[in-house]
Amino acid sequence: MVNPEAIVPYVGSNNNSSDAHDDDPITTLTKPKRRPGRPKGSPSKKKPKIPDPKMKLVKSCPNFDSGITEEEKQNGNKELVDSVLIRFDALRRRFKQLEDVPAPVTSAQSNCTQLEVRTNWQKRSGPVPGVEVGDIFYNRVEMCLVGLHIQFVSGIDYFGKKDAGKEGCVATSVVTSGYYDDSTSDVDSLVYTGQGGKSKDDAPCDQKLEKGNLALQASHEKGTDVRVIRGLEDPRDSTKKIFIYDGLYKVEAFTERENAKGSVEFKFYLARKHGQPSGYAIWKEVERLKTHGLDNPRKGLVLPDICLGCENLPVPVVNEVDEEDKSSPPAYFEYQKSSLDSFTDRPLITCSNCIA
Repeated sequence: MVNPEAIVPYVGSNNNSSDAHDDDPITTLTKPKRRPGRPKGSPSKKKPKIPDPKMKLVKSCPNFDSGITEEEKQNGNKELVDSVLIRFDALRRRFKQLEDVPAPVTSAQSNCTQLEVRTNWQKRSGPVPGVEVGDIFYNRVEMCLVGLHIQFVSGIDYFGKKDAGKEGCVATSVVTSGYYDDSTSDVDSLVYTGQGGKSKDDAPCDQKLEKGNLALQASHEKGTDVRVIRGLEDPRDSTKKIFIYDGLYKVEAFTERENAKGSVEFKFYLARKHGQPSGYAIWKEVERLKTHGLDNPRKGLVLPDICLGCENLPVPVVNEVDEEDKSSPPAYFEYQKSSLDSFTDRPLITCSNCIA
């Protein structure tokens, strides 16, 4: 018989080994022969392949028709703004389902821009057609595609030298994001910190009166309107933000001062124009009602939550007509989330002079 080791040498064998399997012909024949080259167990030199979001970018689609005319791309309307946002969100959701797309939002934005699924691309001061005060956006891309705030990263959008109109290089909109020390608690005013103030190595440095800062100064001098978008923490995910369009503001003043780190920074004081619908104020009022309790009762509060936790938000009982009457609903009162489709023999609680 032929020695099996002569056919397939057992590379891992050791003359001093006492392993019983070394003499087993079957075991010896199944031992794989190690290939020459990289030692066993050494790390791979091959770099991992990083998915490129641009590989999902539509570079050419001659038959694609967005259904948006050239005029509508420059000046939109409410129906068109809603359509652009829906189409962008559909792309974002689809890219999120694909494992090889690490940046679904950026990929969706690139495709919408390439295929010209956008509106209000003409930069402007004042209101944006189709965008209403109080509208909520879930990322900066949405604001960019509908022309509310075209700058994707910067918090100050403004007219550049190429697209400056008769008003000059003034600011068009600002976004509060929490990155700077802004004062955002007041619903009718805003203290906005200028952009800049950090070097390439992330060290603090002085802000300069250029670009967006210079544009806000020009808006102050010329009295132009500036759109304000309030960035807030997403109540469903503390790691994300939502953005509320809060209408038009005027830059009333600006100052230059030294911050706690010893660097010079600019502070711009903006005041909300009168006669506009509520935007940020409604959000703040909802937050106040959600956090109200017996320790800090609202005016005329009788019961903080009549549904006893059945709804996502408390349903308070309030009597502001005769505040001395603090009587709660009768004990037989039952709260139902759905509308009543049948009546019981219990007496109904109604007012005495209701008009149907």
